[in-house]
Amino acid sequence: MAARGKNRQFPTAYKLKAIKRVERGEGVLPVARELGISRKILHDWIKAWKAQGPEGLNRKPGPKPGPRKLKAPATFNDKRSALTRANARIAELERLVGRQQIDLDFFSASLARIGAAGSARQTRTRIIEVIQAMTSEATDSNAHVQRLCGLAGLPRATYYRHLNRRSRELADCELRDQLQRICLKHPFYGYRRVTAVIRRKGMVVNAKKVLRLMREDNLLAQCKAPFLKPPAERPRDIVVVPNLVRGLVPSAPDQIWVADITYVHLAKTFAYLAVILDAFSRKAVGWAFENTLDASLAIAALDRAIEARKPQRGSLIHHSDRGVQYASIAYRQILADRDITISMSRPGNPFDNAKAESFMKTLKAEEVNGKAFSDIRDARRRIDCFTADVYNKERLHSALGYQSPIEFETAFAQNKAR
Repeated sequence: MAARGKNRQFPTAYKLKAIKRVERGEGVLPVARELGISRKILHDWIKAWKAQGPEGLNRKPGPKPGPRKLKAPATFNDKRSALTRANARIAELERLVGRQQIDLDFFSASLARIGAAGSARQTRTRIIEVIQAMTSEATDSNAHVQRLCGLAGLPRATYYRHLNRRSRELADCELRDQLQRICLKHPFYGYRRVTAVIRRKGMVVNAKKVLRLMREDNLLAQCKAPFLKPPAERPRDIVVVPNLVRGLVPSAPDQIWVADITYVHLAKTFAYLAVILDAFSRKAVGWAFENTLDASLAIAALDRAIEARKPQRGSLIHHSDRGVQYASIAYRQILADRDITISMSRPGNPFDNAKAESFMKTLKAEEVNGKAFSDIRDARRRIDCFTADVYNKERLHSALGYQSPIEFETAFAQNKAR
């Protein structure tokens, strides 16, 4: 075996012997190991033998024989490409330096923010605030978050979980603000109607959460306990008719009207309100407010309803309690002239006229109670405004899918026209 050395010289016969062994089928690696040379050297011998024969094995290391090729002079494009590569390298180095500067700023800001933080949670919270402040203006915020969390030894899940908690707190603050505004405008709305109003504003919220926040902020709806007056003794000569709407559900407007009368306490006297509602949409279609309780009050509300709705003959049922105003000859004559069927509640049973009673309760609770009216004209103006602008246009009804009466009738007309 030839001696090992850095610049060993091998005779041609020695090289040919090694090449012949490979040609006879021996492997390159075993032969190279036995001779103490590398596989590359043995491959170079075989390659030179096949290209130039024994002369290739005798050639000394150095330039290849033949005319020397001169390198072509650099052109403008070559210089420009070299300049481009240099600028790219400079930009890469600048990015690297900028990244290291961001890392230094992060550590310095974190140390300044942590200060004398007491618990590990406070320290983690302040580090998260630093990361959020440094990534808020970054174009690739996700990459910055990943790198800064890695520098701080903070899991990214912890960072994003903290952000979600903060976003929920901000959403709750916005929701509480909306609750304050709605309850201030509608102090008699319960949590279900408040939830419906919030959803109409585009916010997704659960009714149970609204109830919880309203309880925490003491925003409970104002309500009054129901009062059931016992039935009074009636004259025997008053004409009454049976209840024809019990169990009937109207399927369109102007099929069933319900009517009722209530009193309003003014500063020095009483005034009376007669109202007629459409049982399908709960819309107040006619009302009258006067200081008298005779049949003319109910007739004025009826004339207003007929003028506004113009119901078809024979298609409408008028339902009321057994008040003398509705049982009067003049009132029944107007209904008969227009082919309107008369229906009355059972004696002493306000539940037969529940829709009209519910309107009176709403009017008393949201507009009359707790307010002082200077005279009948002031009371008429404010009650007209509440009935026409608030009750018919704005107030949401749970029985109508939390829509106002006008919205409900408009949607019904659009669906019918399709």
